[in-house]
Amino acid sequence: MAMNIQTETAYTWRILWGLVMMPFRFILLLFGKSTWKEVFSPFYALWEFIFEPKATFTLVIVNLVIFIVSAVLGSSFVDQFVNRPGDIFAMKFYTLITAGFFHANIVHLLGNILALIVFGRVVERKFGSAKTLLIYFGALFLSSLFSSLIDFSIGNTAGGLGASGAIM
Repeated sequence: MAMNIQTETAYTWRILWGLVMMPFRFILLLFGKSTWKEVFSPFYALWEFIFEPKATFTLVIVNLVIFIVSAVLGSSFVDQFVNRPGDIFAMKFYTLITAGFFHANIVHLLGNILALIVFGRVVERKFGSAKTLLIYFGALFLSSLFSSLIDFSIGNTAGGLGASGAIM
């Protein structure tokens, strides 16, 4: 069952119209013909735009928190969760998922978050929160698995991390 998430176009027009009408609504507020909520409606619309897709927002927060934790705890902590080609043969299957929540640097993280927000809204609007999470984790698992197998077959031993496989 798809969620009732408005399209980006609808939000854009709603926010723009609200910004155009803001000064007029403020004048009406002074005469008691408007409310503060109506005056600040573009900001409410922006708030809804950001927080309406629950699964996407949750994934963004989880990625941010894990990035901060990994920055504090250092690379020795991150190394335990990076997906290396030999991990699937060493039965360390958890790295197929955990590597998707660690990022090399802030630019890598922000790029993945931007893509997640853009594409996650569309997927969540179409399929709903539960299916969005299923699609995300399924894509993460499969992309990590195939990346490991390809890297193993060409002799690459470097680890992989990031959510790009889950998003794209």
